[in-house]
Amino acid sequence: GVGCPQHELDGDGRAPVHAAVAAGVLQVLQVLLDADASVASLPCASLLPVHVAAAADQGSAVRLLASARADLDVLATSEHAPLHLAAAAGGRGAVAALVECGASLSVRGERSGKTPLHCACERGRLAVARALLGAGAAVGETDASGATALHWA
Repeated sequence: GVGCPQHELDGDGRAPVHAAVAAGVLQVLQVLLDADASVASLPCASLLPVHVAAAADQGSAVRLLASARADLDVLATSEHAPLHLAAAAGGRGAVAALVECGASLSVRGERSGKTPLHCACERGRLAVARALLGAGAAVGETDASGATALHWA
């Protein structure tokens, strides 16, 4: 083992892998992954480790999780893929890592229909919007209300 139960949750409902990702402690994350810590279970507040990494702009953690076969397009609460969270937070490092590792630029929230580009524009994250456009995100895609990312900018 790694010295602590890898599936036991702390008082905040976090497994050790969630805590390592949130803190950006890559060595601990690697040890947990080497010990077969799950990247696809034990959601913390409905967020998988890859969502936590994306929201915290932990690009290196995103890469480690991707190499451990984390699903980069999985929706939290049916609405937010990791790229949505990184784009909304303005996390350029996480956005770059997600794009490099193959996350879909056109993944949509089930209710809102928003793409990551919509989220970046809605929050005024210009640098992230530029990065998404540079990676090939489609500016003309509409959300559930019929708005394009330009409407949100």
